[in-house]
Amino acid sequence: MQNVRTDQLEIAFKTHGHPSTQLPFLLLHGFPDDASAWDGVGARLAEAGRYAVAPHVRGCGATRFLSPDAPRSGQVTARARDMLQFMDALKIERAIVVGQDWGAATGQALAMLYPQRVEKLAVLNGHGLLNMAVFAQGRRPSWATLHAGWYQWLFQTPLGEPLLRQDPAGLARYLWQQWSPGWPFSDETFAGVAQSLANPDWADVVLSAYRAPDQDRSADPQDADAGKQLSAGLTITRPALNLQGMRDGVDLFEDTQLGQEAFYRGGFRCVRLDGCGHFLQRERPDEVARLLLGFLHER
Repeated sequence: MQNVRTDQLEIAFKTHGHPSTQLPFLLLHGFPDDASAWDGVGARLAEAGRYAVAPHVRGCGATRFLSPDAPRSGQVTARARDMLQFMDALKIERAIVVGQDWGAATGQALAMLYPQRVEKLAVLNGHGLLNMAVFAQGRRPSWATLHAGWYQWLFQTPLGEPLLRQDPAGLARYLWQQWSPGWPFSDETFAGVAQSLANPDWADVVLSAYRAPDQDRSADPQDADAGKQLSAGLTITRPALNLQGMRDGVDLFEDTQLGQEAFYRGGFRCVRLDGCGHFLQRERPDEVARLLLGFLHER
């Protein structure tokens, strides 16, 4: 594990392969997970001669805030700012950005706010920021999707915070089982992630991430302009690939195909992975890596 410093964080990250003049892959994990989610995919990208970096998101794993006074914001604008500064610290001018779950929304925000830094964008499972934009236009999510998002509602209640603080690993294990039904993840695999979720700032970042920016006391004031920019219009001009697990228990396929592709102005393609759940990169590393390498060479 390596680390670099940004304005607010010491970001821990894993590398796969060796730096070169080729465009690197920036692999962004989701919730509740950590950078080890990309171990299988990263190894296969490295075997193909590519270089990839996989950071722990703020509040997770060995990533740490530098000051006790820094806002523990989990807002997507803060996460995008982290990744911009992370790229700067590693002198990465442009990258193929690949994100799953939280990482998908972070990658979308990067592509919208800093398109010059994103060569191509791949999102795994759903469309993150774009789902809410579509729903705001009056396209109603299914009752199944609303039911699948129960944990987000829980975090808005007085019960949510103490439960998250007392048993983050128990919640994560339950969500893994529900979101990727039939995937027999090992106790060893999960134990490493559970350790990452024991980060002292994890609960604060998670609670912030699921609050509206104007109702989040942890939102960082320096991200206000970026938030306004995203609110003014969501448009992705970079080529985009969506990988969708058809057994995903939280990003249900029917509600991630309600017109989100209209926001992608640089080209868009969706690939369905039958029998696969939410954690595609963990469940199908060979297939995900193959699709990413194919996407890399698409014109």
